[in-house]
Amino acid sequence: MLSLPTKQAEKVNLYKGIMSSIEASAGSQVSAQLEPVLKRLQQYRDNLLQVAGFRNDSVALEKLADEAKEYISIWNNISQSFTFGKTKESIDVKFTWYDSNTREKKVTTNAATERLAMLYNLAIIYSQIGANLASLPDDHFKDAANNFLKAAWILEKIKAESGGLKSPDFGLDLSEQNLHMCSYIMKAQAQYCTYEKVKLTRPDKYGLLAKLAMQGSSYYGNAYSYASTPPLCKALDPKKFTAILQFYETSYIAQAYYWDALEKQQICTNTTEGMGKAVASIRKANQYLDGMKKYEKSLAPAILNPYRELCKQLQEKRTQIENQNSKIYHENVPDSVSEIDCMPFGQPISIEAELNKPYEGQEILQRMVPPAVRELEEEYKREVGVVMGQAFDVAKRNDAAQAQLLGKFGLPAALHAVSGEQTLPEDLWQRIKQCKERGGLNGLLQTFSGVESLAENNSSTIQKLFGQLRQEEEEDQAMRAKYGSAWSRLPSNSINQTMVTQINYYKQKLEQGRAADQKVRDTMGQKKALLDLLELDRDALTARIPKSSNAAEHLSPAAAKYFHSHRRLTELLTNLDGLKKEADADTEEIIKAFEAESVSSEMTQIYQGIKDKRRVRARCP
Repeated sequence: MLSLPTKQAEKVNLYKGIMSSIEASAGSQVSAQLEPVLKRLQQYRDNLLQVAGFRNDSVALEKLADEAKEYISIWNNISQSFTFGKTKESIDVKFTWYDSNTREKKVTTNAATERLAMLYNLAIIYSQIGANLASLPDDHFKDAANNFLKAAWILEKIKAESGGLKSPDFGLDLSEQNLHMCSYIMKAQAQYCTYEKVKLTRPDKYGLLAKLAMQGSSYYGNAYSYASTPPLCKALDPKKFTAILQFYETSYIAQAYYWDALEKQQICTNTTEGMGKAVASIRKANQYLDGMKKYEKSLAPAILNPYRELCKQLQEKRTQIENQNSKIYHENVPDSVSEIDCMPFGQPISIEAELNKPYEGQEILQRMVPPAVRELEEEYKREVGVVMGQAFDVAKRNDAAQAQLLGKFGLPAALHAVSGEQTLPEDLWQRIKQCKERGGLNGLLQTFSGVESLAENNSSTIQKLFGQLRQEEEEDQAMRAKYGSAWSRLPSNSINQTMVTQINYYKQKLEQGRAADQKVRDTMGQKKALLDLLELDRDALTARIPKSSNAAEHLSPAAAKYFHSHRRLTELLTNLDGLKKEADADTEEIIKAFEAESVSSEMTQIYQGIKDKRRVRARCP
């Protein structure tokens, strides 16, 4: 089993820095509520810096894994609420990490780098737990494999997240190249566990063992490809680490052909054919083992001993198979051997839910978003709203132009005049019926009356909120004037800025809603004569459909010219109506998604300088 080193870091007093910031911005009451959370955060970080001392203690490693997951869960909110550095708005804290491969020192104030570094160490913890379980005398291979697959998932998550960050302060161990290599090693070691489990419980499944071994060889081969190219190859010991990867790659492919030879020998025993192919496979396995002799002087005995045992087994089987073929079957030995398929065991196991597990005090931390981030949120949503509004306006103009064009040809009403159909379409009647059940025209008018009343109440509430904030700020100013420097709390107009921004947001939404309501009222006033038709029953509405006997009266000259194509035209208009319904449904989905979208995290990363503002804005529809 390959053991990967953890990242080392210097201690930092997070508790003091964050507590001071909270007391200054939100007061002692809020800081007292968050004190237990911040103490746990500090303790977890201090503990996780000692992980190297517990590599062989699985119980301690399990506890550290739980602490790392809660640390990351808390840090997700900390990194959205606070910035670190020397600026006035930031907490004066820096993070010092050492690259696990080169020991190069990296100093950063980037909260995202702190999170990814801790995720990396969590992956190494899971890897070490897996290695410890796999080495036990009892069968713990399944649990060991699951730990390796969790580590693989974490490494792939780091790779995905780090790619979207702006100018990250990463070491080589958090580079895409190293993360790829480590992920393949984790998958290879999970594959080893499955392979050993099958060897233990079903040693006669030669074909399955061959495929599992071939997959293990593939994983180690991919890891070696990343490890042997710059700049990673310069940081890793080529005589040890990369040599071990290549050694395992070759060892597993030799084992794959060994099991392939045993399967072909077994088949021949049952069918009396195929012993020549078995000889070819065992010889190919031997060729790969011969190629591994160059490592005998450079690798540790713990790695070489299984290889030497395999050489002994293979030589015995080769002698047996070749004797059987020469004395009994007399088959020709083919020059080539068919490739063996790979069989991967499982996929990386997600621990996403554990990294976002709720904790006591989370709701308070989530509300502590800097005012500048709120302003960025509003700016982003305004820009997206403008783009969406322009797109919807274009769609409305297109609909109006389409209706005008069809109207010139008497469509779609003229089609009823030539179709001979005298019934109201079922889907249209269902919509009319639904409107009737809701009170028809009077029901619509009552709904608007209720909406207007609700809008008035909301407007009054917003004004009261503004009044309460003004009153509180005036009281703060009075106390400041009375007590001078003894009144040390932050000015109310600074603390209240977040609430003012939120109230303005809802005020803007209310005004937009009232404007939209007015447009609908105006349209209803213009279409009142048509809306009155909704009061008629189905028979009365059917009677108003143009009759085919009066076709000449209803068809315009242009439409009459295409009289013979009315069925095709009916199909096209039906399809057009279907497309419009789909477009309306898509519009509703876009609006719902936009209103539900949470952009606090990305806006915080822009504010912190982690993400590029232009790249995030490029997401505008």
